[in-house]
Amino acid sequence: MKKLLPLLAAAGLLAFGSVAQAQQMRMGSAYGELGISQFDISGGGISAEPLVLRGIVGAELHPYVAAEAMLGFGVKDDSTSVAGVPVDVEVKHTWGLFAKPKVMLGERVELYGRLGYARTKVDAGGLGLSSSRTEGDFAYGIGANFNINQRTYAGLDWMQYYDKDGQKADGLTLSVGMRF
Repeated sequence: MKKLLPLLAAAGLLAFGSVAQAQQMRMGSAYGELGISQFDISGGGISAEPLVLRGIVGAELHPYVAAEAMLGFGVKDDSTSVAGVPVDVEVKHTWGLFAKPKVMLGERVELYGRLGYARTKVDAGGLGLSSSRTEGDFAYGIGANFNINQRTYAGLDWMQYYDKDGQKADGLTLSVGMRF
């Protein structure tokens, strides 16, 4: 019995440590962030910089890889001129699915890339005429998150949402996120 007691105590400590570690992994395995993006849209004689409210939800698949889903909506259009005619440009919506390879630099800074697919709808109009274009393309980007505390972080990233047929949309985003 005396030999069994230390073994039971050791097994209990190992089990407690495993539960604590599993709880810690669950605590940081899902996250969400909300950010404001300034898109740079060009092509077809148009160059505009509308604002987009962008949300991302993600899940840690591994310490170096996460999966993400993105959804964004235009919050402010931009006015430009095409051949002297005023044109308003607005991002109606954008969505995407991404793999996020990442690496921690110390405890506070996370550097990452984003690779996936994004689809964006842009409306342009002026003088009573309007045009709408929806494009999907391979999307990619780079960014960094800065941990404020264990659950909260601020981020800055650049994304290329689409680039084909002479049309291009990319954006710089400032965001805040929370791990669950």
